[in-house]
Amino acid sequence: HAALHDDVDWHLAHRRRGRLREEAETLYADIAKKQQEAAQTAADMVTEAQAQAARIEREAEAALVQTIARRREQALEKIAQAEAEAMRQVRARAVDVAIEATRTVLAEDMAGPQGQAAIDAAIAELPQRLN
Repeated sequence: HAALHDDVDWHLAHRRRGRLREEAETLYADIAKKQQEAAQTAADMVTEAQAQAARIEREAEAALVQTIARRREQALEKIAQAEAEAMRQVRARAVDVAIEATRTVLAEDMAGPQGQAAIDAAIAELPQRLN
């Protein structure tokens, strides 16, 4: 009876060890699989982060190029406006100088009897020129 009991105990213990071994192997396989999945997920995250960083860098570079081009155009427009304003001022000053010079010359030329005769002749020609 005792031998049978020992034999049953031995078989139960052997089965329990076998079952524990199977559970341990299954648990180890699950852990190894999860570790491999975690490593793959981490590698995927690194790859995605690198791609995103490269995309952000390209976008920033493109934005910088556009900003530089826009500011260049603005500077060229301001230069063109300044040149146009300077030309307008030079022309206006040239007209003022020409008018003043003409006044001076006419005042000198029209002084005296010859000037009065030229004015009288110009007035006499007016009706013919207006028709």
